[in-house]
Amino acid sequence: MQALIRKSYLCTTISHHLSKNPNSILSKAVPKTYPFQITHADELDELFYDELYELDQFFQNEAKKWWILKPAMADKGQGIRLFDSKEVLQDILESFEHESDDEEEDAPESSTRVSLSTMRDWVIQVSALSLLNRR
Repeated sequence: MQALIRKSYLCTTISHHLSKNPNSILSKAVPKTYPFQITHADELDELFYDELYELDQFFQNEAKKWWILKPAMADKGQGIRLFDSKEVLQDILESFEHESDDEEEDAPESSTRVSLSTMRDWVIQVSALSLLNRR
């Protein structure tokens, strides 16, 4: 059940399924997903050498694309952000890190803010905007 609830677990489950069934429709239906864990925004550079190496290569070698950052355990669209560069991703993570507990309590219910210290599991996916522009 956890594999269907958490975005990071879902992408791992899909990856395992595709390794056993490469012709599955999931290979075309699910965008490439990069799961990672982060607790502080300054860890991002290190992640680009490890878990996010392939994503770093896209930033260096490919035309501009839009990406989606999603916290794995958030719901109601909380924490979802669009970005198009490493710098913008860094800024987003820093904004999540600098929000204090008091600010979170004062935030309206419709707010999409999350705290980087409580949301450790994240995923990055290529956005539908980039897929549409490719056609």
